[in-house]
Amino acid sequence: MTDKKLDPADLAAITGRTLNHYDRFAESFWEGTRDHDVSQNIDALLQHIEADPPFTLLDFACCVAAGQ
Repeated sequence: MTDKKLDPADLAAITGRTLNHYDRFAESFWEGTRDHDVSQNIDALLQHIEADPPFTLLDFACCVAAGQ
């Protein structure tokens, strides 16, 4: 791993490509995953938390589209 920092123009280009990719594939991703049962994923996460519930979790997952 390096300590090289990207300049703002590089970051803007990377961000633009990433958002363009998301925009192009959001609908098909939504259609293919909207009914997916993630309960086993949630159970796998919660079993490793070493605290008493209730828990506060920060979700870094991507939304397929705003408002969904």
